[in-house]
Amino acid sequence: MKLVRTRQNLAMWIIDVLLTLLAWAGLVWLLARGMNAMLETHGGPRLEAPIFAALNTLQIYLWIALFNAVILIAWARYQQRKGRKFAQRRAEANALSDQHLSESFNLGE
Repeated sequence: MKLVRTRQNLAMWIIDVLLTLLAWAGLVWLLARGMNAMLETHGGPRLEAPIFAALNTLQIYLWIALFNAVILIAWARYQQRKGRKFAQRRAEANALSDQHLSESFNLGE
């Protein structure tokens, strides 16, 4: 499978990298904040209730992500096969030579 690569100017590339790094930093911050909130309670860290509830939610999210991945992969494979069949169909058409084209117009004579 080939990726389409287009050239970006330097400013757009820098903006893309900065936004990507900002998104990753936000994700790490949110994860750390959530884990800290689960572990930091007044009576000390209680591992039984909040973490298992979070793991159940995380399991649901992972099943949804897996389902989405299966759908996307199936759609990509379908488009790949469809594109291959279209390319084969287009490749089978032979170009007419000048002689054959001339003969096709003179069939009735």
